Amino acid sequence: MRALAVLSGKGGTGKTSVTAALASLLAPILTVDCDVDAANLGLLLPGPEGPGVPAAAGLSVRVERDACNGCLRCVEVCRFGAVRMLDGRALIDAARCEGCTACAISCPVGAIELSTRVAGQYWVRETAHGPLVHAELEVGRDNSGHVVSILLQRARQLAAERANDLALLDGPPGIGCPVHATLSGATAVLLVAEASRFGLHDVERALAVSRPFTERLGLVVNRADLWPEGTRQLERLAASQGMDLVARLPFDRRVPELLARRQLLLELDGPMRSGLELTAEWARGALRAEQGAA
Repeated sequence: MRALAVLSGKGGTGKTSVTAALASLLAPILTVDCDVDAANLGLLLPGPEGPGVPAAAGLSVRVERDACNGCLRCVEVCRFGAVRMLDGRALIDAARCEGCTACAISCPVGAIELSTRVAGQYWVRETAHGPLVHAELEVGRDNSGHVVSILLQRARQLAAERANDLALLDGPPGIGCPVHATLSGATAVLLVAEASRFGLHDVERALAVSRPFTERLGLVVNRADLWPEGTRQLERLAASQGMDLVARLPFDRRVPELLARRQLLLELDGPMRSGLELTAEWARGALRAEQGAA
């Protein structure tokens, strides 16, 4: 599967809006919403939803209290403070437990049981531009990186079934575990940055994380006309780091109203549409280059 990951280093840069527009311009294409903590790509890509599938991530730990002999070995080996004693028997605090299995391995009487933990659900939606794979975490679950990996595995299956190996990955904000999981499935990366005092820092963080995964890197500057000096700083960074400066998208007051109606940025003519078309052309070239390398 040849995939373009769209990342930002932070939230609110317009990453998902750009991804949805690219899905239309590059159709038919598979899209994956890798922001499983707050998935919203589906708001812009409607369509009939398939059945929900449990996303198993990590392990649940339970003590069989009648079998526990109160030896405290599990308390000693737990690095997360997830085991405490109650009436002389061990008890697991599920909110603290990381499922590392150290307690189960060390228990001399086999009183600790392990089972698969369901972190959330995922769906495959049939949109006008191709299938969308997206998920929702259960409340309190923190296995978002693992769930992203499950989504990418399902996406690869769909790509093989439909003989279309092109994919768009709408990455999560920041640089944490789910971003790393997203990058593991990427052959090219498009960074979306805003022309603000924070934009340069955000791109530097995202670039540092992305570079080990791929050398095919592009930059889109969103709201580029709000602070021209910030845009120039981003352009200088792109030049110094070997990133392609793909497009500059303008600030447009109509965007919030457009998105509230669940419409794509392509509804806006002029510099916005032409910038998105340039971005789609760069994406085609980056993914074709990967095919040639293979």
